[in-house]
Amino acid sequence: MLNIKKKSVKKILFILFGVFCLSCVFIISTLSEIGKVKLQDVVKLHLGNKEISMNYISVNIINLSAVLLVFFLIISIILFIVSIFTRKQKLKSVSIPLMYIFAGAYIILCLFVFIIQDDLRNRDHLGFEPIKINKELSDSYIKNNVEEINLLTPDNVRLNGWLVKSTKKQKSPLIIYFTGATGGEVLDIIDHAKKLNSWSFAIVSYRGYGFSEGFPTQEAVLSDALFIYDTFSKRNDIDKDRIVAMGHSLGTGVAVYLSENRKIAATILSSPILRNSIGSPIQLQLVPMSFIMRREPIDTIFRAPFIDNPLLCLIGEKDTNTLPKNSLKLVEKWKGKSSVKIYKGEGHKFIYNNENSWSDISEFLKTIE
Repeated sequence: MLNIKKKSVKKILFILFGVFCLSCVFIISTLSEIGKVKLQDVVKLHLGNKEISMNYISVNIINLSAVLLVFFLIISIILFIVSIFTRKQKLKSVSIPLMYIFAGAYIILCLFVFIIQDDLRNRDHLGFEPIKINKELSDSYIKNNVEEINLLTPDNVRLNGWLVKSTKKQKSPLIIYFTGATGGEVLDIIDHAKKLNSWSFAIVSYRGYGFSEGFPTQEAVLSDALFIYDTFSKRNDIDKDRIVAMGHSLGTGVAVYLSENRKIAATILSSPILRNSIGSPIQLQLVPMSFIMRREPIDTIFRAPFIDNPLLCLIGEKDTNTLPKNSLKLVEKWKGKSSVKIYKGEGHKFIYNNENSWSDISEFLKTIE
């Protein structure tokens, strides 16, 4: 009778294991398709209609799988501990296989995330949240000293942007600005750029942003940054020896990459990130991304020690998106001369409307002239 019960328990365990494995295969095989479907929420902004993904479904599936596996693993460990103290062999014989099953499945899940991390990052807009800009509002800015820019990349993707000319010099120094994750600040930044006397200011939207074509990935955006620099440095009205790379939030990663790979006169970083990671506590809570994640292309803390041009780092004291202490770590790693400005009471997006920050930028630029 006892042997029959043991055989029944084993059969049940094998059936559960088979069902679980099939479920894992199903999730893995369909994840790439499910990840393309996003819950959309249209938010009304002063720039027009902003369409942004509110849920990253494939990431949520991984999170749910990790939570369930860890939960059942903990339950099986508790059962195993109870079986030791109560000396119940039947309970022990059940808990040990369960521990192996759930621990093994969790390891497989982490391995799967390691393999598809690039696809997750790019396809689910982890970091990139493209928006389209109101055409009429954009056109209203293209007048006087603002020129519309259209560039065709080597892989035939059209990039759109603006060039603000605040000088009448035959050759003017240039700031190339890279936006944050949404790119929604571009027109606000143009208003500030007009006040930078004797400097031209270029903003070119990332792929899929504004009126630019294509789809944003880290590799493509970084490659485009080099292309944008190369294009402007060849213009007759630009002083190629005085080109400054500037970025806000996500754009600081692009600006740092450009500073490392081209002859840049100086770098200006507003609310700088250390890296554009899918391993944040909010996105993948129970997957140890710090151990399984490869180094990303956008990785400012890695590149900083190789850049010797002057740095101006602008930090909001109450920034909860990119913590001030992390921004200061980047400054410490910077090889060249650096200066830091911290704005009391300001959060992540102070650069949009804080006049003092733009005054500090103007003063910094005087040292480049």
